[in-house]
Parts: sequence; structure tokens; C-alpha cells
Amino acid sequence: MTYYCSRTGQTINEFGATRFDVAVRALRGDFDPPQDVENTERCDNILIGALKQFPLTYTFNVVLKGGQDPEEMKRFVSDTLMSVSGSSYHECQLSERLNGKYVSVKVSACMQSPDMIASVFQELGKDPRVVMKY
Repeated sequence: MTYYCSRTGQTINEFGATRFDVAVRALRGDFDPPQDVENTERCDNILIGALKQFPLTYTFNVVLKGGQDPEEMKRFVSDTLMSVSGSSYHECQLSERLNGKYVSVKVSACMQSPDMIASVFQELGKDPRVVMKY
């Protein structure tokens, strides 16, 4: 069975549109959510929630600008994690990168939900010393 597409004037397949027609409609915003609904297209917590089962031990990797006391940076990351999530960390490792220009902190902690992980990332991102977080 084929259908006639009023937008392009060409006959299309039984699924209702060609790939091109769907791509054009997406670029025009035809599939965007209404204004009063949050757009969750780029929300990390939805993807993590679909891939992982909670609770789980999650490892946060944070890269900070160097030049400060490494132990203070380690405390900053672990304190932020504990204050936002309420859980204590299991393990915290620190390593200097590029002759101390950057410091990498790796912290593992038990997370109860994907929203908790997103909250920790959001709070870490507020500090200007944070270069990267994943």
C-alpha cells in the first residue's frame, strides 16, 4: 500500500513518509514538544536511567584546573558529591595531568537514581575550576 504525500507531491511508502520528509519536518520543529513541556532530548539522566539499574556504584571523573592544593581539590569533589547526593564515597583517586596543569579526580559512590547523578554533575559544573566532568 502506498500513500500520497501532500508536502512533496510524491508517492511514499506504507510508513507514511520518506526519510527526507521526516528529516525536513524535524528540522522545521514539527516534532518538538509544546512550549509548556520540558524538552528532554539532551537530558543525561534519561539515558543513564535506561541503561543502568539503580541503586548502583557510579564513578564520577572530574578534571579541574591545577595550581592548587591537590588534596583540597579532592575534598571539593568528594564534599560536593556528599552534599548533593547524601551518600558517602567509596573510593577517591587523584592524579595530576600535564605537569600539574590539570588534576583528575575519580570518585565512586552509591547512587539511588539517575536524577541524583545529574544533580551532582550540575553542582560540579557551577565551579569555575571544573574543566570537564563525566
